[in-house]
Amino acid sequence: MHSAEEISDATGAVSTGSDDTLSSSATTNRKTSTTGAIGAEGTAGVKKEKKRSKYRHVAAYHAEVRHSSLTREPNVTASFLGFRNLMVIVLVAMNLRLIIENFMKYGVLICIKCHDYRKQDVVLGSILFALVPYHLFISYLIELTASKQAKQVVGQRKKNGSAEAAERDQRTFRLTWWLSAFFHCINTLLSLGVTSFVVYFYIHHPGIGTLCELQALIVSFKICSYAFTNRDLREAMLNPSMESALPEIYSSCPYPRNITLGNLIYFWLAPTLVYQPVYPRSSHIRWSFVAKRLFEFFCLTVFIWLLSAQYAAPVLRNSIDKIAVMDFASILERVMKLSTISLVIWLAGFFAVFQSLLNALAEVLRFGDREFYTDWWNSSSLGGYWRSWNRPVYLFMKRHVFSPLVGRGWSPLAASTVVFLVSAILHEMLVGIPTHNLIGVAFAGMMFQLPLIAITAPLEKIKDPSGRVIGNSIFWVSFCLVGQPLGALLYFFAWQAKYGSVSKMGVAVIAVALGAIPVLGFVHGIVTGSTRKKAQIPYPHTYATVEQCKADPKAEQFNCAQRAHANFLENSSQTMLFTLVAGLKYPQLAAGLGAAWVVLRALFLHGYVYSGKSEGKGRYRGGLFWLVQGALWWLTVFGVAKELF
Repeated sequence: MHSAEEISDATGAVSTGSDDTLSSSATTNRKTSTTGAIGAEGTAGVKKEKKRSKYRHVAAYHAEVRHSSLTREPNVTASFLGFRNLMVIVLVAMNLRLIIENFMKYGVLICIKCHDYRKQDVVLGSILFALVPYHLFISYLIELTASKQAKQVVGQRKKNGSAEAAERDQRTFRLTWWLSAFFHCINTLLSLGVTSFVVYFYIHHPGIGTLCELQALIVSFKICSYAFTNRDLREAMLNPSMESALPEIYSSCPYPRNITLGNLIYFWLAPTLVYQPVYPRSSHIRWSFVAKRLFEFFCLTVFIWLLSAQYAAPVLRNSIDKIAVMDFASILERVMKLSTISLVIWLAGFFAVFQSLLNALAEVLRFGDREFYTDWWNSSSLGGYWRSWNRPVYLFMKRHVFSPLVGRGWSPLAASTVVFLVSAILHEMLVGIPTHNLIGVAFAGMMFQLPLIAITAPLEKIKDPSGRVIGNSIFWVSFCLVGQPLGALLYFFAWQAKYGSVSKMGVAVIAVALGAIPVLGFVHGIVTGSTRKKAQIPYPHTYATVEQCKADPKAEQFNCAQRAHANFLENSSQTMLFTLVAGLKYPQLAAGLGAAWVVLRALFLHGYVYSGKSEGKGRYRGGLFWLVQGALWWLTVFGVAKELF
């Protein structure tokens, strides 16, 4: 037997990690009642045990400078993964509650056999789908004729290279372009005009009408791009120089070898609106990729149909009465409720078209450039969103509208205004014509993007991440809560006014108060900005000085525009309120007076700024707007408000 002192020494050596080995006599058959078996390494396989030490309450737990996780300090990087998971769970729970509530209140509203389209809608829609692409073939014939004429000019130049012949060739080129441009315009207007006429008056179903109108717009875009691009290619062939140098990718198909029917058909089917003789191509077709994308498109289309029928339609129907009586609290509640549904439908539609359908089409055609969108969901400004979410349209507008205007000396702001003006008109056509209601809501919504872009543009340049967060939040709020759901409510209300039981004049009241008056305000801003630039009055000066006005009439004109704008702002908000409130009881009279106010204010602006009369006396042309505004106030106070007391 060994003494307790020997055992204690042995356990201490093990617990402290000593490198000393135990003697062979101390490792054979050693057992105690308190420590258990302690053996040597290897053959004995006996457990090691740490020596217990006395705990001392002096550990330095606060030994360095540290910050709270949510404190905004430079060296603190907090993770919000848990909060993100919580938000996802809350969103899922809230939407599940809405699904259950919808089912309990309405039951199953999905009906495959139920539809509201007519046989005439299907027949006319099919005819339009078959005939509209022939306008591209007409544009091909126009360009084929122009290319033959260009080849004749090149042949004659080889025979006679005099300066007089070169001047004659330039005149011939300009004449050819004006003639071809004229026929291209007629062709485009026929494509859009005939389709819009048939859809507006003869196709009742808005879905079929939207598809027809969308195809007509796409074909019109392609006609314009085909004409403009071939015009420049033709000029580069006739007048080769450093300025007219073409991209290297075009060398494999120089003009006029690109004027072939096969080249045009590829452009017609390609997922782009910008014409090029040659596009980057992929090496082969991945049919499994095509099948996956088409399966996604089919599933998302069914998903959108289910959401629209089961959830969006009841919310829209229940909103009609609230809009008719101008119950603003209920309207706001409906907009908030519709915002989630419309956002999900829009996101599903975006993925179905831009990710699934266009990628499948690009794969079949081996179209290489598939950047149909970028990360628009991270946009820190409205401008960033419009540059990234729909790249085909953005590239068309940049190549054929914005860049040519800037090249002609227009300012980027003026060129952007023209781009959004064209886009606003096209949006109104795409939404208003299939719903048979050109009420200007889509137009006003697009034009309203310009001030929002101006507000959020500085946030995009802020180095601090908070600026980008604020800009992204403004984008999502305007996109989810204000833009789509409110537009859907107004157009659905207009549809019911035309084909349901809602008063049509209620739509007119809303169109005047929330459409025409804000657009007129935007026109005031454009006029003021252009006159400020001409007068060279720097910001933040509100008006030009008396000396500046005496020295330069443009400074006086700027002062008139600025004062007209200020006068409009002083009166527009109350007029909008008077029109909406008076429209509750007198919709026809309120809509008429509101429209008259807009016309008189436009005359007021034009006379104030452009009449050339001293002291802005031309404003008296629209001075009767005061009487109209007073009449609206009278209807509001003594016609509607008195019934509340």
